[in-house]
Amino acid sequence: MKYGITNFKRGGEAMYGNLLNVMKQKKVTALQIANLLECRPATVSDKLNGTVKCGFYFAEAQKIKNVFFQEYDYDFLFEQFNNDVLSN
Repeated sequence: MKYGITNFKRGGEAMYGNLLNVMKQKKVTALQIANLLECRPATVSDKLNGTVKCGFYFAEAQKIKNVFFQEYDYDFLFEQFNNDVLSN
């Protein structure tokens, strides 16, 4: 089960803007999250930036929140920003 709604790339903006901002504040890298999720850093980057249509699965969101960002709510961290108009 994916956390949130289906995401689509937004014109040059990150899909998980809140998560990226908190990552910067706490100095957590995509590499650290990739190591936690046991995947490639490029996969994490693609999900963060909306390059791929699938976002983080709930189990992935749980791990990220519990390990790095316990003080934040899921709804805030994993809010997805979508285009109102999608291009084909």
